[in-house]
Amino acid sequence: MENKNSQSGNNAESKAIDFVIKHEKDVGRNPKNVSKTRCGCDILSNSRKIEVKGASSSAPPFALFNQYNFKALQKESNFWLYIVYNLKDKPKLLTFSKNEILKRSRFTYAWEIPLRKADFIKK
Repeated sequence: MENKNSQSGNNAESKAIDFVIKHEKDVGRNPKNVSKTRCGCDILSNSRKIEVKGASSSAPPFALFNQYNFKALQKESNFWLYIVYNLKDKPKLLTFSKNEILKRSRFTYAWEIPLRKADFIKK
């Protein structure tokens, strides 16, 4: 995953957020970018609280959560993780519900959600 603090990380994150906003509109929801508010998610879309992670690679190994993400995950019933990967070529989207995130998450030096090769196969 791209680092939000680096110049290229901000660019990847911004592209990923734009991609998700378009996706949410395409499926009939009403997304709003709240990424600057530190509320633990990047987008509010109808009742969904969506954390967006962007990756240039075609199969990122994991996604990291910061303290704001983890608090929102614990507190919000309709929390989602959207991973936009392959940003440099043709962006693709993975989505994980709160239950899927909780089943996979583990703590290393930050909360980590491991991704498997099977996640990148169209369902």
